[in-house]
Formats: sequence, structure tokens, C-alpha cells
Amino acid sequence: MSTTTIKINKSTKDVACAKYAATILSDGTSKAVTFTALGNAIGTAVACAEIVKSRVGNLHQENIITSTVLPSSKTTNPRPVASISITLSSDGTSVNTSAPGYQAPAAASGDIAPPRGPKPAGAGKNAKSADSAAPAAKKAKKEKEEGNADDAAPAPRRRSSNAGRGRGGRRGGRRGRGGSAAANAAPAKE
Repeated sequence: MSTTTIKINKSTKDVACAKYAATILSDGTSKAVTFTALGNAIGTAVACAEIVKSRVGNLHQENIITSTVLPSSKTTNPRPVASISITLSSDGTSVNTSAPGYQAPAAASGDIAPPRGPKPAGAGKNAKSADSAAPAAKKAKKEKEEGNADDAAPAPRRRSSNAGRGRGGRRGGRRGRGGSAAANAAPAKE
């Protein structure tokens, strides 16, 4: 069984790449996976490696960071570009354990993140915590809990961010510009 090499570029989706690598390591197709990336894609390669480590667990990791000189098509001067090679191995034979970039497998005591499950209701990307609520809404909620809901004023409504700002918003388009409706109407025929 050999090492499978996955080349990462700037348009590689990290979750899809990590899913592929985790499948390879889990089903025994390969004992090791190597992610290679240049320049701006290094962050994606690191993200892929971290996702695989959290999903599979008990993986040896070796990181090799180098600088590669690429010829430039626009100028005659070559340009240096950073590159990375991250090897994840299930048995540790495909990595150099004495290399400076070696990382031993995480302990089984909970260092590995639990598998991802469904999100609880209201825990979306734009969900607001109770601390970020408007002060008036906090006051109304507190009074409602104390039983003074009749005396509490409703929380003020916020306007949309582009309300009343030119084209669009709550008022809609260009309506109402250039005088009254009577002035814009066609002249009456006699």
C-alpha cells in the first residue's frame, strides 16, 4: 500500500477533499495521505489535514515546508513561492518520526473533536445570542418574566439597513420623485 497524494489548489473545497482523504484512510485503500499545496492554497491544505485528523483520529502527521521558485510568465524574474506537504499516516511508517515537522497522534482522552451532528434549533450562522439583544428587548423580556407584561412597551422594530436610502429599501424604487401624482398625471381631455 502506497501513499496517496492529493494536490490542493486555490479552488479546492476543503470539506470535499477531507471527505475523500478520510474515506481512503478509513477503508484501508491507503495507509497514508499526502496533501501538497503552493502559495495561497496552503491554508486549504492545513484545513483539510485538520478535518481529516478530527474525523479519523490516531494519525501521525509530518509537515514539510519549503520554498519553490516558479518562473513568471509576465516578467523574466522567477518568483519564490512557499509550498507545504502534509502527510497523514495511520501506522506511522510513511512519516519520519525524527523530523522537526512530526506530530504524534493525539491522545484518546478527548483531544479529537467529536463527530459533527445536526445543529440545535436556532444555532445557525447568523443566530444572535441573548447578550446581543437590544437593551429595550432585554427590559421587555425581564418584565414579562416578572409578570409585568401589560406595562411593558413592545421592543422597537429595527429598520432594514438600506431603508430610505435611494433606490430600493422600504419605499421602493423611484416612486414619488418629481412632484405630486396630480402634476405627473396626463392632462384631462375635454
